[in-house]
This record gives sequence, C-alpha cells and structure tokens, in this order.
Amino acid sequence: MKNAFRNIMEINFLYSFIIAASATLLPLYLLERNVSVESIGFVMAATPITFLIFRLIFASLGDHIGNRPIFYANAVSQTIAIAIYWIATTPLMFAVGRLMDGVRNSAFWAVNRAEIFKTSDSAKVEKNSIKLMGIRSVGDAAGRIAIGLVVMYISFQNAYFGLGVIGLGLFYLASKVPHEGHSGKKLMDGFAERIMKPRKRDFWLASVPLMFFGAIDYALFVFILPVYMNGVLKMDYFAVGSAMAWISTLFAAAVFLATTKHVKMRLNLLLTLALGALPLAMIFFADQLAFIVLISLFAIGWGMGNASYERIFVWATGKGKHVSTEGGVLMIPQRIAEVIFVAGAGAIAGAFGFEMVFILSSAITIIYVVIGLKFAKKLDAVRYLEHELEPAANPL
Repeated sequence: MKNAFRNIMEINFLYSFIIAASATLLPLYLLERNVSVESIGFVMAATPITFLIFRLIFASLGDHIGNRPIFYANAVSQTIAIAIYWIATTPLMFAVGRLMDGVRNSAFWAVNRAEIFKTSDSAKVEKNSIKLMGIRSVGDAAGRIAIGLVVMYISFQNAYFGLGVIGLGLFYLASKVPHEGHSGKKLMDGFAERIMKPRKRDFWLASVPLMFFGAIDYALFVFILPVYMNGVLKMDYFAVGSAMAWISTLFAAAVFLATTKHVKMRLNLLLTLALGALPLAMIFFADQLAFIVLISLFAIGWGMGNASYERIFVWATGKGKHVSTEGGVLMIPQRIAEVIFVAGAGAIAGAFGFEMVFILSSAITIIYVVIGLKFAKKLDAVRYLEHELEPAANPL
C-alpha cells in the first residue's frame, strides 16, 4: 500500500507540473498574439464545460472497471491537448485545446481522490488527501517557474512540445496503478442510478462553499493573476512564472502547516479571511513591490482555505460506496460556477478593469468563509476522522 500511495504522489506531482506550466503559458501566449482580455476569459472558461460532462462518465467507469484505465485516459487526453496547443493559431483552436484539458482534468479528478481511499489506511485518508494537495502545489510551483524561464529563451510552440515529452511519463505511472479488473456487470450498468440517486441534505449543503471557493480558485490561477501581471503590471514571462511559483510555494507550505500542526478548520477559515480575502481586495491598488507582499499573504491564506476545502470534500464524499461518482456529482455546481465566473471575469475586466474583478473575488471568498464556518464546529469535532494526524513525510 505504501508503494501504491507513492505512485499516486508521483502522478499528482507530474500532473500538476504540466497543468500549471500549461495554464501559465496559455494566457501569456494569447496576450502575445494580441487576443483581447474578454476573449481570453472565454477561452479559459471552456475547460469546465467538458470537465462537467466527462467527470461523471469517468467517475462511474472508475467505480466499475478500476482506476488504472482512467489514469491512462488522463495521459492520452493530456497528449492530445498539448498537441492542439502546439499547432493552434486562432482563439477557437485554443478553446478546443481547453475543452480537451477538461477531458484530461476530469479523468484525473474522477479517480484521484478515490485512489487515495484505496491506497491509504482509513486513519490517514484525510491526512493523505491534504498531503497530496501540498504535493500538487510543489509540482505547480515547479511547473510555473520552469515555463516562465523556458519561454524567455525559446518559442511558445517549443515550450508546448517540451511539455508533451514530459507528459509521456504519465503513461508509465498509470501502468503502475494496481489493476482491479471488471466487476462482471455490463459497463454502464447502474450509471444513471449512481448519478441520480437521492442524496442527503448535508451533501448538497457541502457543495455550496466548494462551489464558491473552487470557482474563484480556478479563475485566479488560470486567468486573472497571470493576465493581470503581464497585461497590467507589465511583468515579463519569467517574472510572471516566478511570482506564480512563489504563490504556489507559500500555498504548499500553508497546506503542510495545516496538516502537521492540526490547525482546526475554524482557524483555517479565519486565516483565509484575513490573509486571503483582504489582500485580494487591495491587489489592484498596489505597485509591483506591494503586489509581491500582498500575493505572499494571499498565498498563505489561500493554502489554509484549500485545506478547509479538502476537509469539506472528504467529509461529504468519504462514506459513500462509489467515491468517484459522489465526488463528480458534488462538483457539478462548482463546474457551472467556474464557467460563469471565468467568462464573466473577462467581460468585467474588459468593461470596468481588473479592480472590479479583484473586489468581486474578495467578496466571494468572504462568502465561502462565512458558509464554511457553519461546517467548522462539526468537522473540528470529528478531529480528522477521529484520529490524530501524524507529521507529514517528505512528499517527494
């Protein structure tokens, strides 16, 4: 089980390295090609559309045939997405690439958390879930700073080619996922029933804070921050990549702090408010030096916010029989909100400037904190599934 969990750690790192590098690269490439902010917003909003559709399909398949084939699907769609970006010349072609990104992301997330349950002792599920969030943050930081450095010296197209080569490692790691075999039933037996079955009120209540936080998280990291840094602050590509990597590094440190120091959810949320929401509201008014200070505070607060997000997610889905499907259904409101907010953020930035985008992001983060506090007492009483957390091991 230890080796199986290590393999899922490696998959999480490599996946995050590639997706972060690509997410940083694409908006900068579109700005380089003089694509408008509004159009960039619509391009980046394409991913959650296919994510919403394919996440449920892959999740149901994963519950039926096992996780290894779905990790292979992640590797295949990853290769196709990078190939599209490599040859794309118009916003429409890039939007098609983002749609394929949705397929890639849905394959990964359909089974990633389910694999945690299968490769972790029951006492360590929540700890390992948060640990993998930190590992993804490390991979995210490495990918962003690497791509920022690379595009300073080689073309955008060659950068995508390099990502495609690195992504081949996902095929090897997918082959090491334990094979579970078929259940003996027809492939789609029970598919509609698993999705449409009635769920408890707490399940849907948990989807509300996840919807708010997840939509803002997606918009900030794939669109708002990199476009603002390059398009408004006029930071070069390496500076943008380095700044995003710095955010991810502090984010990872905050996640690991929340894990190893047993930070209660109420404190997580209050730190998200003080260090996440408030700096967001002030970013637009800062010069480059003050901007670095504010995004440093934001990164710490955001890491704490993601730790609380993960706790809510595990609490809502961890006791279901079909974990992958439960997670896919739980994310439906979030995916819809991502499309609306990313496309809307582009339109708002074009019409009113980024000031309104950051203020709106701060307000929605405050809503997440207020709603999350209603879960805090219940989840803190559980005390991480009624087990003390152990110190986190070296993630790599």
